[in-house]
Amino acid sequence: MKLLITGASGFIGSHLVKHFSNAGHEITAFCRTPQKIRSLAHANVRVVEGLLEDFPLVASLVKDQEAVIHCALGWGDTAVEMLRRDTLPAVHLFERAIEAGVRKIIETSSSVAVGEYRPVMDEATASRPIDFYSATKSAVEGFLLAQSRTTDTECNIVRPIYTFGHPAAEDCTTQPDRRFWNFARDALAGIPIRLIKNDGTQFVWIGDLVRLYDHLLRASCTRSIINVGSDSQHSWESIASKIISRLHSSSQIILEDAGWRPNGSVCCNWRMKEILPDAGECSLHLLDHIDYVCDESMARASRIQGVPA
Repeated sequence: MKLLITGASGFIGSHLVKHFSNAGHEITAFCRTPQKIRSLAHANVRVVEGLLEDFPLVASLVKDQEAVIHCALGWGDTAVEMLRRDTLPAVHLFERAIEAGVRKIIETSSSVAVGEYRPVMDEATASRPIDFYSATKSAVEGFLLAQSRTTDTECNIVRPIYTFGHPAAEDCTTQPDRRFWNFARDALAGIPIRLIKNDGTQFVWIGDLVRLYDHLLRASCTRSIINVGSDSQHSWESIASKIISRLHSSSQIILEDAGWRPNGSVCCNWRMKEILPDAGECSLHLLDHIDYVCDESMARASRIQGVPA
């Protein structure tokens, strides 16, 4: 299959490039920072540097593609900038892809597309955006669903919650959220870690997320929205505690009681589990990732201090 992946140098994008190129697909990896995936540029991976805002380039890239996985995110500090750098380029990408006869489009959205969190949410929960990021994610979803009504192109939406895991390769990026790494840094320094009591999230291991994309490229379905995350929340206190223990640190966790209840708001993941029944439990992968973060953090600290790891 000829597959265009936008945002290919990001955490999710780089894993998709690795997985689908290893499976023998012909990949066009479109990204802003190709040096981050230099090691993934194999014979069947064409790396193209550029921005989604370059409309003529995007129109040329979708030609002869069989599928598009959209992972790229444009950013802006104002509503107009977010519209210009993310919403509009995404809608243009979808329009050009449909015109070019692309058979499948998968939009990488986010659980924040629902906006304001409520006690229990599923894929049909109405969006109430709380910032420009949630607004653009919701808007892009809406445009793709509307565009899908006029085409045979299969258009589906994946909403990862918190995706974690090791980098796709040594020179690739890890998840953009820095909390795992910040906990390890503070634990190594023996300084307090300040958290909000009962603050947590539903995690998904990158390997399971990649399996979901693989399924959507193989299956025949359209206009599906899929929340992707664990069955229940894992608290940041539990993550920090495990890191402190693993590093034999003297750091203390200081909790602020903001009145949050255990397990807070939960996104229903039943659609994901219809496809991947075992993906709702990621505790073993979390422990493995904590080991990785701790080992890497100790190695970095040793290099900085000039001590062999």
